[in-house]
Amino acid sequence: MSDLQKNFPIEKVPEARLLKIAERARHTAGKTQNRRRIGILDIAALIAATILGFLAWAKYSEPTVAKKPDALPQVAQPDTLRGRTTPPTERVAADEKEPAPAPKPPREKTALEKRRESIGRALAWLAAQQEPDGSYDGAKLGAKNCTTAATALATLAFLNAGHTHYRGAFKDNVKRGVNWLLAQQHENGKLLRKGDADTGYATAIATLAVTTAAEHVGDKDALIRVGAQKAVDYCANVHQAANGGFGYTPGPHGHTSPMGWFGSALYQAKTAGLEVRPQAFDKMQEYLEKHAKCKTGPGYAYAPNGAMSPACTAIAHLLRHKAGDAPADLKDEVTAWLERCGYPTWKDKYEVYRWYFAGPAVLAQGGDVAAKWIAKLDEALLTSQDMEGDDTGSWPNSAEYIGMLGRVGPTAMAAMCLTLTYQFESKDTAPIDPPTAPVQPSVPSKTLDF
Repeated sequence: MSDLQKNFPIEKVPEARLLKIAERARHTAGKTQNRRRIGILDIAALIAATILGFLAWAKYSEPTVAKKPDALPQVAQPDTLRGRTTPPTERVAADEKEPAPAPKPPREKTALEKRRESIGRALAWLAAQQEPDGSYDGAKLGAKNCTTAATALATLAFLNAGHTHYRGAFKDNVKRGVNWLLAQQHENGKLLRKGDADTGYATAIATLAVTTAAEHVGDKDALIRVGAQKAVDYCANVHQAANGGFGYTPGPHGHTSPMGWFGSALYQAKTAGLEVRPQAFDKMQEYLEKHAKCKTGPGYAYAPNGAMSPACTAIAHLLRHKAGDAPADLKDEVTAWLERCGYPTWKDKYEVYRWYFAGPAVLAQGGDVAAKWIAKLDEALLTSQDMEGDDTGSWPNSAEYIGMLGRVGPTAMAAMCLTLTYQFESKDTAPIDPPTAPVQPSVPSKTLDF
């Protein structure tokens, strides 16, 4: 800025006034050329007009950038103004907008959430296989002569996951399943469809299902409790062998494997408030100690004087756990079993049958043992569940022992294994619905026992 501009605050003179002064200056300059005499006042006016004209020219020929008020948003400026480039820092595109924030990646689901969704998918698959009468047709499912066992296992999976006659997305499946099972009851209380394989297993699993249902209905449904009591009486008074075990059919000699289901049914009946003669429990524990326990090392055998069986050892631990043995009393045996048989691992002939029986006693140990069992079970089952086509939610029928029931048996047992660990960690006994269904509030359950 020139000294002239500093001393003469031209910015205070209105623009219209400046233009008028400049025009008068040019007009006056023209007239003076014809004058011979120039007075002192005329000279002063000429000088003043010249100065004002020069200042006006300087004002309009020098580019300026208007100061933007702090309280107003920045406005767009042209790239050039009278041949001079506006500094890049002052350029703001008129249509420029802040870029949209990048979408946040989806939150990683917790192990509990993944487990719950897996159970829900399994239950949805099981529900889709159920016949209108409540049964699971063994012939259709590749499980010939196993309709009773398949129906009982599927119904148990619903019940264990919190569904009852009165709550849950699968309450109708529970009703139809239990009603069908009770419709197969014989006069002596035995639960078995005519034509199904009579090996004791189906009867025991069906008894476990109806006694579990009896606990949930309480006094609201007398027919269920009456039918469940008749089934319990048959198991304890007719089918139990003299040596305390349970065989394929009633007789003097029982085995460990069928006792896993019969024993579970009797302990469940006791929990449900049904009557079970005390001698039935005493004889089971006597059988385990005297006949099933291996003489050459830790573990239990399928039959007296037999070799250690991983599945039968798991059954023995479960029954001792249900009988009230403290976790400390079972610690050495459970630890030895895990060291020899290992934690759950997926393989073609996967062992979901023994995982089902082993779970309660292993989880009761707590600490690192329980945590590792849960993690390895998730690793084995969550990654192997079918996720495509008609089999979505199910597991293959290649499982050891239970694969004879088609996909229904392994899927029901896998769902129950995951349900056990889910309830153990979350203490949540609300019905586990399909992933798309609304979650129902948790309701405490007296069956949540580890």
